[in-house]
Amino acid sequence: GADGKPCENGGTATGNTGSCGCRCPDGFMGSHCEARTSCTAAADGRPCNNGTATGVSGSCKCTCKKGYTGDHCEIAMKCTEGWDGQPCFHGGTVIGVTGQCKCTCARGYEGKNCEIRLPCEAAANGERCFNGGTVTGTTGSCGCS
Repeated sequence: GADGKPCENGGTATGNTGSCGCRCPDGFMGSHCEARTSCTAAADGRPCNNGTATGVSGSCKCTCKKGYTGDHCEIAMKCTEGWDGQPCFHGGTVIGVTGQCKCTCARGYEGKNCEIRLPCEAAANGERCFNGGTVTGTTGSCGCS
């Protein structure tokens, strides 16, 4: 190897006297193949789909982005927030998986995050208006006029 020192980690000596070096196997680098290289994929060589390869050769793994899991960050997790990372308001329910999150709104509400109150269809407590009265207001504050 270089400087008269042997090649490490399975490296192969190259060159002639006075100009020796080492050819390093995959996963190692340095003038004597003494250093491990940074990971560019998971331990099995497959890419990290929704994450980043971390570690050095021999101990590579994927660190997943928020909302993904699996050895290669290939599994989209069940949503815990609605559209655009916002909560579902007014009793709305979160549905979907990462990248496809949305809200299913309770009756009387609409919008991407159930933030819009709909006009009332009946007076308070679902009753109708008497004596020619008209239903007024929006969900949660219905009345008659």
